[in-house]
Amino acid sequence: MTAAVDGVLREAVSQNESRPVASAHLILRHLQTGQIVHAASSVEGVFRILLLPPGHYEFRVEAEGFSPFVIPDLELDADEATTLEISLVSTSSPELRSRLPRLTELGPALPPVPSPMLGSYRELRHRLDSDPKYIAELAPEYLPPVADVFNVVPNRWALNQPDYRRYPQKGEYLHQAALVRSVQSQSF
Repeated sequence: MTAAVDGVLREAVSQNESRPVASAHLILRHLQTGQIVHAASSVEGVFRILLLPPGHYEFRVEAEGFSPFVIPDLELDADEATTLEISLVSTSSPELRSRLPRLTELGPALPPVPSPMLGSYRELRHRLDSDPKYIAELAPEYLPPVADVFNVVPNRWALNQPDYRRYPQKGEYLHQAALVRSVQSQSF
């Protein structure tokens, strides 16, 4: 019996817009055994950690430019997948993240103000066996036919080429020239 956790990491850009947080470092520490599991989010901010022993975990997210996010006690049950939607808080002001230089006429940059809001998350749980299409032990008669899984692709390089000759064969040029001369002599 194992558990799983997956989800997505996002940063709120505005009230209605968010963007993924890429390459974040995820640390899960089993609270009973002390076992630590490391993972990373993808470019789209997606993460998936499978085959975890069930139990209580401390879930920590660290990403460059964002304040650390911690769920102190995340319970993962056997045969259950927990999906997390995590919103991280940026530690730098939008001005510091800009790639454009600051104009000297504006004076020195304002110090970054700590954001009053902390990161948040939403948790969704679903059991694999609650899905009516889920089959714990798949019998061979449930498997699709081989023809539905594997398609035979024809060899695209085995093409029939037309019989095309760019240059006349040896002696053929002389024969064609003789025909042209005989046709010309008959027309006069």
